[in-house]
Amino acid sequence: RLKDYQRVVGKLLRVKVHEPNGGKGSCVGRLTTVSEEGVLLAVERAKGSFQEIALSWNQIAGAKQEIDF
Repeated sequence: RLKDYQRVVGKLLRVKVHEPNGGKGSCVGRLTTVSEEGVLLAVERAKGSFQEIALSWNQIAGAKQEIDF
């Protein structure tokens, strides 16, 4: 699992979470960091404004790569 995420660092992902974060069951962001504890996603909040979201492995239900235009 860790190696799968390490392969896509820098890519855009849709991550499904077990417990909704801010009322949402998934979030879309650019994968910036992968560690033994989990991942960091850079999520765009407003045009050109990004927020890093930390997700532990226990929070992640699954993920898939999004098409980046």
